[in-house]
Amino acid sequence: MSDALVQLAENVVLLQRLNPEPGKAGTNSPPDLPSGRRTLSMRHEQAILESLSFLLASSDKPDRILALCIEEKRNPPGMILSYAVNIDGQEVLRVGINGITKILEAESYEHDERNGIALRDQIVSHSQSRLLRRLDSKHQLASQRKLTPKVSVAILLRRALESIISSHRALPRDHEALWPLARSLENHHLRLEKLPTKKARSQEGLSLLKGILETSATICTYHTHGLKSVLDLIPSKAPWDASTKANLTRKIEKLGHYHSATDYLLSAASRFSIFHSIEVQYVPLRPADLRNGSINSNTPGLLSRYLHGQATAIDDAAVKRLRQRNLIDLTAVRDQVQNQVRKTQFRVHAEMKLLLYYERQQSKDCIPPRVIVSSKSACFLCDLYFKLHGGFYMPKTHGTLYEKWTLPDMDQLELLPPRKRENLDSVLVKLNTDIERRIFESIEAGPLAREHPNESMIFSFPSFTSPPVSATSTNRPQSEAPDQEQATDDFDPLGSRVTNLRTTVSDPVVSNSLLSSHNQPGLSRLDEVSSQEAKDAVAVPLRTDSMFSPPPFIPSPTLRSQNDLSVELIASKEIIHLSPGIIHRRILTEDSPPIRFHSQHIHVELSRSCTEHLLSLDTDSESSGTAERADLCVAVELFTPDRASRAVDDLDPYIVDMRSDWKKLSAPSGAMYTPHGLLLRKRGDVVALRVDLDYNTLS
Repeated sequence: MSDALVQLAENVVLLQRLNPEPGKAGTNSPPDLPSGRRTLSMRHEQAILESLSFLLASSDKPDRILALCIEEKRNPPGMILSYAVNIDGQEVLRVGINGITKILEAESYEHDERNGIALRDQIVSHSQSRLLRRLDSKHQLASQRKLTPKVSVAILLRRALESIISSHRALPRDHEALWPLARSLENHHLRLEKLPTKKARSQEGLSLLKGILETSATICTYHTHGLKSVLDLIPSKAPWDASTKANLTRKIEKLGHYHSATDYLLSAASRFSIFHSIEVQYVPLRPADLRNGSINSNTPGLLSRYLHGQATAIDDAAVKRLRQRNLIDLTAVRDQVQNQVRKTQFRVHAEMKLLLYYERQQSKDCIPPRVIVSSKSACFLCDLYFKLHGGFYMPKTHGTLYEKWTLPDMDQLELLPPRKRENLDSVLVKLNTDIERRIFESIEAGPLAREHPNESMIFSFPSFTSPPVSATSTNRPQSEAPDQEQATDDFDPLGSRVTNLRTTVSDPVVSNSLLSSHNQPGLSRLDEVSSQEAKDAVAVPLRTDSMFSPPPFIPSPTLRSQNDLSVELIASKEIIHLSPGIIHRRILTEDSPPIRFHSQHIHVELSRSCTEHLLSLDTDSESSGTAERADLCVAVELFTPDRASRAVDDLDPYIVDMRSDWKKLSAPSGAMYTPHGLLLRKRGDVVALRVDLDYNTLS
């Protein structure tokens, strides 16, 4: 095989000179691979690997590319998480993988909020260097700094919103919602930059990074569509050309993705039994030594064969164009190519190490991987090899060719069955043939402008949805109506949304219940989803203890103090993030759209029709006639921890436990007319809903 590898190396070097991007960046369609008796669907297998690879990638350096795959254990249930890197010897990565997998194992046995906190801390600590680079911080490693410093995304967002203030008399509602988030993002970034580098890399700096990720997650979860709408209002000219706007959105998406990926892994660990036992396995494979191969090879590359009269397929016109492009004699080009092959320190890419390892590995007690995922989209040669091989799925490619790419020394695969060895030899022949075909095409096409595709990935998540007989919902609603699309089984290849929050809510009619039908939209309980997996859905399952919960330091643009009795007529759908002790009063008219209220653990949607339904339950109350008014003022409050504790002790008859079976939930008669209101409780959160009789009496 060494001669064939030398031939491949010469052809790759020549093609790289002609066309460094011979492939198109994009998403690959999943192949039809056997499922067997697996715990994971292929989409969950892919999503788990994509989440882990994203969170574990601590560097952008080419030698730090990480690839992962999952081998399922049968009895007892568990998994082998195999990983490889482009260059061996990365102790920090091993420590990070072990730390994350131990937490996921613990969460698999018993859900505990402390696991989520520990996992977030572990990820921020492991990813600190890369996060500082994403933020263009002055604290990033000297080797990572760009010659021309860039403005941080935390500052760019605030500048974008300020540019609208100066050019628009009437500010859009999305601008109002994004403004406090942008200020919070910038505030955390500036505090980070003021720290000495030693402190910035200590616990103090990690806390600020966590705040930045939380704010970014809030923007991505609730305001993705709003951010796009706001940026569309800015004229696409310097300094806000289309590329600058796209980069701003993409950077916020990547920061927000740390939380969505972590949240998905916590949900998967709670759901799938194979997380009970995670064995981590490192796969090293050395590259073949090709340093003297170009001299002794019996099968040289295409250009060498032509000069020896063997490659008759190159016609005179192609040779003329090749000479014109290189401006030197073809013999000199051949010598340059062979000299480069002799001097190159070749690498076996991490994805290839895993593919070839599992060609050799045979186990009766484990189910082999179907998906191999790396921390960046696959290069052109890895993608082409995977497609020619056909045994594994790699989701994305950036289409760029790297001339240092090679296969390993096949002597390391001593246990490889003869049939598989023949298959690998056949794939290599096909790979060489394809490369030579592309050399011809590149000569014909002439020089092409490079696109420099983005190699990092933003990916979506499959859902954990309910059985057909019960209500289906995700744990968090979507903030903007335009993003509430029909769920499909397709990936979003452009990564236009960080978390693909497509909510499917089916509210069956339950008499005297907190759940209302589609004909009577109202107070919907957005709670834990059922245990049945649906392979064809793509909505994201977000946990109620999720990191998507709005961080407590972010002021809501719609806050009302307790002493402020002013109310606001609802003109469009509104989302309110509750802060302890703050009362939110809203007037509900016949035309009011539903309003969504969010605390860390409780997420409800309140409409006029639902409120009237709850009030009508109290037929004996003199105040029940209030429900017939054209305007109805409702007050919503998240109790402070002390008040919540007292309410649990003193007001038990008025409390609805949101952890109970939703079919059995009911509203206590007349609760919304009492001074404390109807109380919704989940974990430490208590939210009060009541009719503001003082306002209704005055009006």
